[in-house]
Amino acid sequence: MSKVLIIGAGGVGRVVAAKCADNPEVFSEIMLASRTLSKCETIAREVGKGRIQTSKV
Repeated sequence: MSKVLIIGAGGVGRVVAAKCADNPEVFSEIMLASRTLSKCETIAREVGKGRIQTSKV
């Protein structure tokens, strides 16, 4: 199990977050960070399956 930090909440960040959330046996913790916290929260809600934490950088 691994931890992953995804920086950026654009199109690529959304795809990476979704793929990581689809593989809980590989990624035990997922953090999505961006300048715009609301974008991170939207992605976490839509694709995160309750597994993505968010932060503003």
